[in-house]
Amino acid sequence: MHRRSLILSSLASGLLLPKQSKASTGERKFLFLFCPGGWDQCAFAAPLFDSYYVNMNTMGERSTVGGITFVDHPEHPSLYNFLQKYASKTVLINGVESRSVAHDVCVRLMYTSASDTEHDDWASIIAAHAQSNFILPNVVLSGPSFGYLYSDKVLRVGEQGQLQNLLNLTTSIQREELEDLYVQQMLSRHESHLATIALEKEMDINEIQNSALLDEGVSGNQISLSNRLNQVAQLFAQDQAKVISLAYDGVGGLGWDTHAGIHMQHWHLDELFSSLDSFVDTLSQTNAPSGNTLIDEVTIVVFSEMGRFPRLNFRDGRDHWTFTSLFMMGAGIEGGQTIGGYDEYCLGQPTDLLSGQIQENGTLLTPKEIGATLLTLADIDHKVYLDADPIQAILKI
Repeated sequence: MHRRSLILSSLASGLLLPKQSKASTGERKFLFLFCPGGWDQCAFAAPLFDSYYVNMNTMGERSTVGGITFVDHPEHPSLYNFLQKYASKTVLINGVESRSVAHDVCVRLMYTSASDTEHDDWASIIAAHAQSNFILPNVVLSGPSFGYLYSDKVLRVGEQGQLQNLLNLTTSIQREELEDLYVQQMLSRHESHLATIALEKEMDINEIQNSALLDEGVSGNQISLSNRLNQVAQLFAQDQAKVISLAYDGVGGLGWDTHAGIHMQHWHLDELFSSLDSFVDTLSQTNAPSGNTLIDEVTIVVFSEMGRFPRLNFRDGRDHWTFTSLFMMGAGIEGGQTIGGYDEYCLGQPTDLLSGQIQENGTLLTPKEIGATLLTLADIDHKVYLDADPIQAILKI
């Protein structure tokens, strides 16, 4: 078969280009916002000011807003401001143990609950069970993703703004014209590489980011978190995606792995929650095709792969710690509460999954319980994938 015919045949059968989207009629969508490096739970989530075993920043103070207890600090006022507006839609989950202090292992555990390669991440599983035919089932704007059975659902795009250009093309030209553009750049590749792509059903946007399809208006500068979140809002507003994943490396890309200079955690937190504040404003003011506002359809998960050791090291930083905290907010979330907690050593405490309160005979929270909760929010039978139960207290009845 002629190469052009082969590619067009593949395109027509959906191997290389997603099919046109159908209205999702309010189907729940998910944003996974990952903070790589290990954020400091003592900077925002664990107000352990009375503990001898924890070095807390003396400028911070324990505060409670709308049922959520946290560390308020003058260098990250946006967290307080965010909770003033959106605590009722937000839940803080404390004392989750990732069970490792190695970055690569912890990342995989938090995304899949397993350390091996034979597990899909939560985003891929959720995308694979979408009820509607989304053009982009599982979009990875930046950061990690782990595919196994459902790797065909994942579309990883470049980190320099290429998605916006792709969206502009898909909404302004006909499908046939887009196919022709795509075929033209594909034909310029080496024949064997072209055949491999066709057979493996993969479309690697990163490899073609300099093609005529994507390079118009692309900047080499780092894209701000706010701009990325605007892209997320547009994708959701157009019913283009079921799940979107995004990594935030902190102010100036300095990262959250603060073995020295722990004060940077406050800078990162302030920009993070300032951006989230604007993003949730946008979701609250934007209608989806279903007629609902986006905030009623989008569930947001904000997390890191681990926490930081409760005591400072000699470089005024904190080393790795297996216990961490995370936020969930938006659709399906019973907000205005803090789930779980830490003891005086900053160890996670057993938690009653029904009430979310610390309980002696409760469950020690791990990524399995987080995953079970997320799958339940996506109307997926979590027992198919996990031998764990969801945190029922998080789920809005």
